[in-house]
Amino acid sequence: MRRTLLLLLTLCTTRTLAAQGPAAPVLLNHLSAVLDSATFADVAASPFLLAQFAASRGKMPLVWFGKHTYLELFDPHGLETAQLGDVGIALGVETPGAIASIAQRFSGLGAPFDTATERRGTPPQSEPFYHTFRPGGADATSRRATLWVMEYALDAARSQSRKDSLPDSDRGRDRFLADRFDPTRLLSDITGATMAIPVDDITRFVRAMERLNVEVIREGEGAIVRFPSFTLRLIPAWERPGLRRLEFSLVREAEANPSLRFGGHSRLRFGPGRVASWDFALP
Repeated sequence: MRRTLLLLLTLCTTRTLAAQGPAAPVLLNHLSAVLDSATFADVAASPFLLAQFAASRGKMPLVWFGKHTYLELFDPHGLETAQLGDVGIALGVETPGAIASIAQRFSGLGAPFDTATERRGTPPQSEPFYHTFRPGGADATSRRATLWVMEYALDAARSQSRKDSLPDSDRGRDRFLADRFDPTRLLSDITGATMAIPVDDITRFVRAMERLNVEVIREGEGAIVRFPSFTLRLIPAWERPGLRRLEFSLVREAEANPSLRFGGHSRLRFGPGRVASWDFALP
């Protein structure tokens, strides 16, 4: 009888895990950051950045596109709800149905979450563009460090298929950035970031990543989070929160490996080799 009971429990556990499916790889989709106004003004006016560094779009936010990832930069005076130092971390999954699988996993762990579908176009003709997943309740991060996971929708993939003839099942980040990425510019992708955020947000972020089976290395009250081709370092914001460092891979080495200053608190350095790093100090 005990052996039968044990077998039934094992079967139930196996079926539950099978229903959840294997964890889809979680990747970086894009980052956002609110810079101080002087730094943002210098960045937005830089001929080098606009003409050579990366394909860009818009003025608020200013968006730079890589092959798989992109970066959004804001001026604190250009967005009503923004504060200096706010950061956003948008992760992505490329497996169809992965958001539903993640929601099922969190539900099985008794963890609260919120899901939504973002649309594009003009109603009523608008189509689903991507689905989002956010830890909710007590696990939700603050507005100083927003976190979500996104998956491009089937309708968006079908629309893209009319342009590139690829299958609807292809939800790769590079597919949806192909119209924006310019391989003649320098930027290839974002490979690393260091962000100072509230300690409570670090705790919530780490908890979410561990539930997603993402590698996390705790460092005191901070953490290193390793995704495929991207490393995120979270440090406690004992002073002002905000972006501290960005790291990039380049399509090719920048000629003469320049070092550029923006505002009074940041420096973008290129090389040696096909890499660049951008450091930010407290204003």
